[in-house]
Amino acid sequence: MGQGGGSAAELAEGLRTTGYFLEHRVAPALGDRRLPEARRRLAEALARALRD
Repeated sequence: MGQGGGSAAELAEGLRTTGYFLEHRVAPALGDRRLPEARRRLAEALARALRD
């Protein structure tokens, strides 16, 4: 586990893709509960690191 061959860019793309489905499919079913902020922060931190 944790030894895949994916690059940081591929990881960022995977987070964007799964984030879309979480926001559009899962979040509506949660009602007034929000998706975890930690996941969003991880995706943003990785995106920033790739830009720098």
